[in-house]
Amino acid sequence: MSRGVLALLAILALACGGMTGDPGSGEVATLTADAPDLGARLGAFAAELAARPGDRAAILAEHGLDEATLDSLLYAVAADAEQSVAYAQALGS
Repeated sequence: MSRGVLALLAILALACGGMTGDPGSGEVATLTADAPDLGARLGAFAAELAARPGDRAAILAEHGLDEATLDSLLYAVAADAEQSVAYAQALGS
């Protein structure tokens, strides 16, 4: 599989709540879909969610996000090959 496909699968797994990884320190709340480092920062955030799956709602709230906003950011990363690679690298994929 290509890196882009793997990154897309990782993004979809996160959207379903199934990512694994180490805790990250991404500051996602201030990000927009056009942020130049969105993939890397969202990957770090995904790792934080994976490390504390039972606290998903609290983590989203800590970063000022809701599920719809997170989905929107994930789709923005998935639509950009460079951001998808950065996302996968942040997860250690």
